[in-house]
Amino acid sequence: MNAINHLLTRGAFLLALIVLTACASVDQRFSNTDDKQHPAMQVFLDYKKASSASEKFSDEIKAFFSPASQRRIDTTMGWHKLVFTTSYKALRLGDCDSITIIENMPNSILISCKGPYNYQSAFGYASDETMHLRVYVKKQADQWYMSTGGLTHTMDGGKSVPRSTGIKFKD
Repeated sequence: MNAINHLLTRGAFLLALIVLTACASVDQRFSNTDDKQHPAMQVFLDYKKASSASEKFSDEIKAFFSPASQRRIDTTMGWHKLVFTTSYKALRLGDCDSITIIENMPNSILISCKGPYNYQSAFGYASDETMHLRVYVKKQADQWYMSTGGLTHTMDGGKSVPRSTGIKFKD
């Protein structure tokens, strides 16, 4: 009888371990697990990792954009460059608690990323805010590339009107 109890206890332990391991391997950021399987999503996740590790929007980061977009980034100045650099800034200073594909077309997807954002003003002021990043990932010549995006984030802990940069999206 003692041997049976030992086997049952051991079996329950193994079952609990399997369940916990399965839960830990599910990426909680995705409400739809199929979104993570899209080939463009891996480009986005790799871009997130590179953006977090890079101190500036460098050639390493520009490599995630198509050759045509890279040429456009190099010749675009001022506010017009924000449609390309906004996703870098959002992913450098923020994190994605939820990631969703909003639009899924054959050669383009629109990704939504929501989560915390550390707003840093040009005057040295910083505050913890929330953000909503929407960014296009487009397919060219059978390869997926980052494209234009837009960021909306709260200001003053949600007390002020939210600030938007990059492409303007309708909510």
